[in-house]
This record gives sequence, C-alpha cells and structure tokens, in this order.
Amino acid sequence: MPGGVPNTITLPKRRKSFGMDLETFQVYRVLGVVMAAMGAFFSAAIVISLLWVPLDLRTLPNAVGAAGLLIGGILLWRQHYSVGPKVLRRSIGALSIAFGPGPVSYSLQNLAEVQTADSTVFRIVVVSNMVLGTFLLLIGGVSLGSRRYAIWYAARYERKREKWERRQAEKHKQRQ
Repeated sequence: MPGGVPNTITLPKRRKSFGMDLETFQVYRVLGVVMAAMGAFFSAAIVISLLWVPLDLRTLPNAVGAAGLLIGGILLWRQHYSVGPKVLRRSIGALSIAFGPGPVSYSLQNLAEVQTADSTVFRIVVVSNMVLGTFLLLIGGVSLGSRRYAIWYAARYERKREKWERRQAEKHKQRQ
C-alpha cells in the first residue's frame, strides 16, 4: 500500500466456477424433495390401484420406476454440502439412480410384446431403453459407491482447476 492507498484487485469479467455454490446446491436439494415426493405419490398410487384392481404383472415394473424416483430423490435431498467435486459426483449418481429405473421399467413392461411385434422401431426403442436404464443405474452405482472412481474424479477435478487457474493467470499477465 504505497501512499496509504489500498491496491485494487481486478477480477476477470467471467469466472468459471469449478465448485458448487450454495444456490446451486439448494436447487439440487429442492429437486431431490420434488423427486422424492413424486416417487412417494407414484408408489402410493400403485399400492392403491393394487387394492382395487386384480394383480396385473404389467403394473409391477412401475413400482421399480417409483422406487427409483423415491431413492434418488432422497439421496439428492439428504446429501451433505461440500464444495468441490464430491457434491457434483454424488448429484450425478443420485440423478442416475433416480432416472435409470424408468427406462428399465418401460422395457420390462413391453418385453413380452417385443417378440410378437411387427415393428422394428418398437423393438429398437424397448432394447435401447433397457440399455439406457441399465447404463444410468451403473453410472449411479459407480458414482456413489466406488472409492477408486471418487479418487480419480477428485484428481481430474484438481487437474482441471489448476489448468484453469494457470490460464487465468496468463490472461491476467497479458492484460497488464
């Protein structure tokens, strides 16, 4: 501070955030509550319909989709706030677990009709939904449960952050 005047720090106009701020995290929490509520209502509707309507095997896969929404929503809602790659990785895992059972349950409902269907488009849709749902469930399981993946993801996050900070420092030097 020469002459008693504080140095002003110029910040770049556009900063890219590699962490999650509190507002973004709260959006994930609200999304989790909404998804859990949808899953709970969907589960209640399935149970109520099974009380009045005789058991139909085509409605049982809907319970898989409802359970996925309920579990994924609760995982999103109850996760702890930590800035950095952990919350992003966990959020991706919870969303994958929430949305993965939907395509799987659709495919399970229509699996018997695939063999008798004349339309190849219908067959492709059912099989691709099965693959997509399984892939989403796999991503969710790995994102939430694998320590190796968590370590790799944190290292990747740090490398990207360091690279971004280096670029920002170079841009700042070029401006001066």
